[in-house]
Amino acid sequence: MKKPISTFIVTLVGNIVLNFVCSWAAKVSFIDVAFITGLASAVILKFFTSSGGFFSNSARLQAQAQTGIKGEEEKKAFSPGISFYTAVGYTICSVIATAIYYREYFL
Repeated sequence: MKKPISTFIVTLVGNIVLNFVCSWAAKVSFIDVAFITGLASAVILKFFTSSGGFFSNSARLQAQAQTGIKGEEEKKAFSPGISFYTAVGYTICSVIATAIYYREYFL
């Protein structure tokens, strides 16, 4: 059984570290890349936790070609977990923080 609190903390720390590394590498402010890293982590988590996507179909078709045995096609399914919701929450918080940080620019 997975512990949701530890999954939440690991995902949050991973997002913060990724954000810090990206901001350091690009030599920009932490807040400037927060939205991009949050969105990228949410998309990557969705891509790797869903089933029946492009890579699943590609592997299934390759196995059919090699063996001659037809397999059943997987239906697309995505069941979001704590990590995905944490990444989406991080993205939403980063948008809010960016709007507050740059409020004079937006007004």
